[in-house]
Amino acid sequence: MQSKKTVVITGGTSGIGKQTAITFAQNGFTVFITSRNTDIGKAAAEEIISISGNQDVYYILGNLSSIQECKDLIKKIETNVPVLDVLINNAGITTIEKEINTDGLEKSFMVNALAPYLITKGLVSSLAKSHNPRALNVSTGISFLKMAKFDVQKSPFGLDYSKGATYAGSKLGGAMLALNLADELKAKHITVNSFSPGVYKTKNSMQDMGSFFLNLVRNLIMRKSMSLDIAGEAPYFLATNQELKDITGSYFDMQKKSTFPSNVTNFKKREELKMKLFEWCRD
Repeated sequence: MQSKKTVVITGGTSGIGKQTAITFAQNGFTVFITSRNTDIGKAAAEEIISISGNQDVYYILGNLSSIQECKDLIKKIETNVPVLDVLINNAGITTIEKEINTDGLEKSFMVNALAPYLITKGLVSSLAKSHNPRALNVSTGISFLKMAKFDVQKSPFGLDYSKGATYAGSKLGGAMLALNLADELKAKHITVNSFSPGVYKTKNSMQDMGSFFLNLVRNLIMRKSMSLDIAGEAPYFLATNQELKDITGSYFDMQKKSTFPSNVTNFKKREELKMKLFEWCRD
């Protein structure tokens, strides 16, 4: 019988992801983080163990930059984590120039939107063995979602790429996919929710955007940044609060339940995106 609950956190080697891993480890979870680099993954796991005092912290080597790499990572996670209680799709990127992967997909869409869908869907068998399985997607603030634009025919392929705007669009696409996935997994009693983690200064959020205007906007936003020490509190609350055990397809502003904007819930666009999934994900 499983004695400890298990969480998998993608991209848990730095920033919000690592602090989230620390919080779960401090609260007795067995923690798995994913890393693109062996040395970085090992160092992050050792640091989390040192801070939390929890020896059950491990890293799994893997990437989210293509569909095949997601499939490879899913297999590794399934091997190491037969019973998964909480999946946190935390890994995310902000690109400063257009990058197209081997699938012909724009990289920020791949990592921020499609990968969380693929990873969650691919780990259904492990999640379904948990008593109360939960998947959480790190999204973005409601204001960013509201202003975001996502063209199903263009955005996944970088045909409307724009610095800054593409990041918001990828998070919008990710929120739409999370909502679709919540509907798909209801019958298996796996909840799927999205949340804004808050504003923090991290390597990703503070990178040079290659634009004076975008850097200025970023710096203004970061004036409201919070201490990274609290970054794990919202995901831990959303993953463990018993009052939320049957809540799915929802959006949270940190720990506060909010409402998806209409561009996320747009049924027609969500159906268009669902049809694209058949093209991208067929074997």
